Amino acid sequence: MYHPQSPVTSTLTAITVEKAIAAIETAADEIPADDFISYSTILDVHLSYALEFFNREEQAKLLQALEKTLKTHDELAKNIAWDLVSVLLPFLDAPPQTEATVAGAAFLSDTLTEIASTCLFLAAYKGSPREVFLKILQALSSLSFTSSSASSPDEEEPEEFPLTPTTPHRTPNEARENGYRKLRLLIMLLTTIHSRITTAFPSRFLSQSLTTLLRTFTRSVESLNKEDVEDIISRLLVFVDSVQPAKSKRQRRMTQPRLGVDGRPTLPPRSSTAGVGGIQQIPDIAKLELINDEDAEAKEARLEKEEKEKIEEDLQIRLLQSFVSHIVEVYILRCPSEYARSPVQSAARLEPPTPSGASPSRGINLHLASNYLKKNRFLSGGKIDSEKSVLTATPSPTVWKEILDMAYQLSISTKELQELSISPEVEEDVEEPRTPIGTLGATPRYAEDIPLSKNGSLILLASRIFEQESIIPAKLRLFPEHSKIVYKYLGKGSGPQDIGILDAVLFLGAWALAEGGGFGDTPQETEVGEEGWLMYLQTFALLSATSTSPLTRLLTHDLLEKTIHSHPDEAARLAYIKDTLEHCPFESLKASIIGILKDEISAATSAEAGDKPSLFASPLLLDELSQFLFPNLSDILDQESDSAAAEEAKWDWFIENYAVILATSSLWYFLLKREYQGHKGVCGIEGWGERIEGRWLGKLRAWLDDVAADEELQEQIKKRGLDADVDIARCSFDMVDEVRKEVAAASA
Repeated sequence: MYHPQSPVTSTLTAITVEKAIAAIETAADEIPADDFISYSTILDVHLSYALEFFNREEQAKLLQALEKTLKTHDELAKNIAWDLVSVLLPFLDAPPQTEATVAGAAFLSDTLTEIASTCLFLAAYKGSPREVFLKILQALSSLSFTSSSASSPDEEEPEEFPLTPTTPHRTPNEARENGYRKLRLLIMLLTTIHSRITTAFPSRFLSQSLTTLLRTFTRSVESLNKEDVEDIISRLLVFVDSVQPAKSKRQRRMTQPRLGVDGRPTLPPRSSTAGVGGIQQIPDIAKLELINDEDAEAKEARLEKEEKEKIEEDLQIRLLQSFVSHIVEVYILRCPSEYARSPVQSAARLEPPTPSGASPSRGINLHLASNYLKKNRFLSGGKIDSEKSVLTATPSPTVWKEILDMAYQLSISTKELQELSISPEVEEDVEEPRTPIGTLGATPRYAEDIPLSKNGSLILLASRIFEQESIIPAKLRLFPEHSKIVYKYLGKGSGPQDIGILDAVLFLGAWALAEGGGFGDTPQETEVGEEGWLMYLQTFALLSATSTSPLTRLLTHDLLEKTIHSHPDEAARLAYIKDTLEHCPFESLKASIIGILKDEISAATSAEAGDKPSLFASPLLLDELSQFLFPNLSDILDQESDSAAAEEAKWDWFIENYAVILATSSLWYFLLKREYQGHKGVCGIEGWGERIEGRWLGKLRAWLDDVAADEELQEQIKKRGLDADVDIARCSFDMVDEVRKEVAAASA
């Protein structure tokens, strides 16, 4: 038997590429086919040696010889294919990048990579499908997207084998790119292998594949950049399409009717009951007689077989549905919007490198809410340019369309998406930790055991409604349906950080009000209750006050305002406004609520409202809210300012309450200026002038006038950048005084 000397143990002259080629070719010819283990050992030794000590050109020559051997020795290729997966994968690594290659295209496929890929595909085509299948799953599970720690410099090689390895330490960017290369190829190999596996239960193999792919994809998203993630998604969708049972594929329905030359929808093609040439097709009597003559036992066996096939097909479809829904979740919630690139990648893609240590911003924003409101003119301005500052990314239109098409092809029903999004979460006791598509270590037996992704379902539902792809099977109203969605996805504190989830929730709320079931049932009279009503409002109020995104603040405020105004009970609306003004710790939200209060008063005193009595047009309104709108400022502003600390406290209060001061002043101006039932002034504001002047406006004006007259204080506020704020506040107070005089003169 042939036994070449191993370079690992030999102390002789180093092996050359010619010797290595001769060794694997000779061994292939001399070793019997049934002794493939010996050949596999020889091949492993020479390929490992080549990977460590040969340059890329020599490695390519060796793999070319291996490719030739695999093509000419079919039986040998079949027997050793399982071992080639792990041995050849390291040859897919991109060549180390140096300064000389920065100007050129980075990480492009080279000869060595192409030959290694060819050898792997030969293994997939010729090897035992089940053995290669297991090796591919093992390779996917062990795939790394980060660089390993460099070996210790203190380690010395034995003097009797003084060879220097040519494989350099990989940088993080190179390790990330190598993991990306391998993942792409392994997905294609897995697609090939699945087409060759013959089994009565394909779901058992499919379950393992999808679980492994989802885990690996989730890990890859933490390291890859957005473009690479989207490329991997496209390849995963190709895999899903290839393994889906052919007769279950659903053709995508056009979202818009096809128009004829006259601009009207074209008529459907005529169908005829006649066959080819106008001759009616006659049923095959022989087949009918064969079915009728089938005995009871054969019929029972046939029906049982068909039932098992149906269960198996449903199981496969459900696995794929669950997989796609989880891909949506990982992509929308975890995909990096920007990632630090290496200088090589930046040069090749004409992008500046991100500073070292910068972490990526994660999450894809579909902009469903802003685009919907802008498209329907419910919101002026639409998408805000400053949104770019929060580093949120938008999806690739091509990739997102592929995902929606696949969800439709797999018959993921809109009804199920809606029910899953609305239904409360049920905590189940499971003995083993669950994966997104079943329990670890076990293949689900029935389709009902496989859940869709909670987050992915919500995003798919919102996208379908936005694209007008299907009719909503049940009404979607603010209460109770949308309030249940808000509680499920945002009520537990985990949702607001996920821009994709928040965008979907905001869009569904806007759509429900405009085109869905509207406001729905009065919360206080349903299972939602008073607590649910307040929780719903407080969720969006908090986001409108604390979100770092200008667009999110705008959209949440818009939904908050419309929800409050849509409640049929004025007392409930007023109670929430009062509660917010009294207890809310965020001054920006108080200012926002004052603006909503102004809108409520405007609606109640408009011409459309007529003479209908309203709390928001009654003097009772100021009786309820005056102590919160116009509080007594004596304790704050009447303090002696002899000490610097006292003056500093006043300015701290002014800065914190500046938005509320301007909003309150604007509200007072509006109450005085508004005409209602033939005269100016609403809510009995004309009777409140002296009281507001004495405890609120007069205190503020006197203090700011003193500041304006003191040159030293003027210098201090200029240094703090508050001079413009002071001028705006004083100007606002002057405008209120002018209107007060007009109203007083008109009354006289």
